[in-house]
Amino acid sequence: MKTPHAFIGIIFLLFLQLTSCGPSKEEMEAREKCRASEMEIEAEIRNNLKNYFDSPFPKRNINLSNIIGDTLQVQGSCCPLTFEIISSRKSNSIIELETGDTIFKGKVSRYRGLYYFTESLNDTTYRIFAFKITNDSVYGLKNYLQYSQIDKEIEKGNYSKLVTNIDKNKNIICLHPNKKELRKLFGFIIKNTEPLAIIKSNRIGNIGEKDESNDNSRENDEYAYFYKVYPIPTSNILHVELQQKSILTFLLTDLSGKTILQGQLNELENKIDLSNINSGLYALTVYSMTDEQKETIKIVKM
Repeated sequence: MKTPHAFIGIIFLLFLQLTSCGPSKEEMEAREKCRASEMEIEAEIRNNLKNYFDSPFPKRNINLSNIIGDTLQVQGSCCPLTFEIISSRKSNSIIELETGDTIFKGKVSRYRGLYYFTESLNDTTYRIFAFKITNDSVYGLKNYLQYSQIDKEIEKGNYSKLVTNIDKNKNIICLHPNKKELRKLFGFIIKNTEPLAIIKSNRIGNIGEKDESNDNSRENDEYAYFYKVYPIPTSNILHVELQQKSILTFLLTDLSGKTILQGQLNELENKIDLSNINSGLYALTVYSMTDEQKETIKIVKM
């Protein structure tokens, strides 16, 4: 889809032409032919995709521009590609400046070393792909190849914990985003993905670094349940923010493993009153009755 950002792309291209000799006519024609072929392959793959997810990746949205910058240029298969990244509290957009096309709009989450991109097909169905970035390369930018690989892996009988329904007559594969199973699936896919070299980014500092500004909180993108726990140390009320609204059981234990407090966390933002317990070091553990996973962080009571 064309957007006003196409004008930025035109200005960017004119700048490149004025500041360098630029590619020859023959090189430009070869690039255009290559890109046309690539777009034809992409369209064919997208028209034959079967899988969709019944909900987004179950973690909060992060600010993608803090991770890779507001602009990113990579060496594509046919020619350099330049992208603008626009981030807000609820969503991120990636716009290809040369064409003005929005290639992604949705939620970006981080879990166990990978970034998970959720784009909405409609109000109830989604597609999810993974993204990895280092200081010199990106993996997974061609999301349609990942979608196709998901179809192949599910049809082989792999990653069955993701499957809720397969309708062979309608060529539909309905999936549910189990975090641990998705990490296995996309870990395999990214490992077998050819990276694109980063030409430049306007990110200040190393690409992929997290914004560590802040406070006396425990915030870690690797967690599946915890989003932020603060203040630490604490004297009275401990605030516990979760990745998503759910019903979790919490246990506060001392160094000997004795349970000091027990209860439930039912909201995105929860409070635990520690005013009646002794000063010391404790462990806060949360878990779900429907999930095998549990998470623990250390708490200091003043």
